Amino acid sequence: MKCGQNYLCDSRYGTGNMKCHIDSCVKTDTRDLGQLLLSKSDGAILTRSSKFDPIKFLELLVMAIIMHDLPFQFVEYAGIRQLFSYVYADIKLVSHNTAKADVLSLYNREKAKLEEILGSVP
Repeated sequence: MKCGQNYLCDSRYGTGNMKCHIDSCVKTDTRDLGQLLLSKSDGAILTRSSKFDPIKFLELLVMAIIMHDLPFQFVEYAGIRQLFSYVYADIKLVSHNTAKADVLSLYNREKAKLEEILGSVP
């Protein structure tokens, strides 16, 4: 397995516990084409990952805001909200205040790391 978990291969053990592990393992690489699921919605076939990590989504969103110098209101644009909802229907959308707080939190974490590194330099 990609996560490092070992399973016995003898046929008497079956595959049920491995399937349960694959369904719940957070280390499963969802970028692998074998992990994509096909679902049918309104007659169109959509491909989507079997797992959605809201924390990873927020990290990526914050990094996109920083990298592209986007305004915090970006997360409240109607088109962006529609896009996020289309990609994952159960997504918890954030406000510009939450986006700002997340950016500041990331800034403070990175600042502390840098201060620690610079503090160890003679």
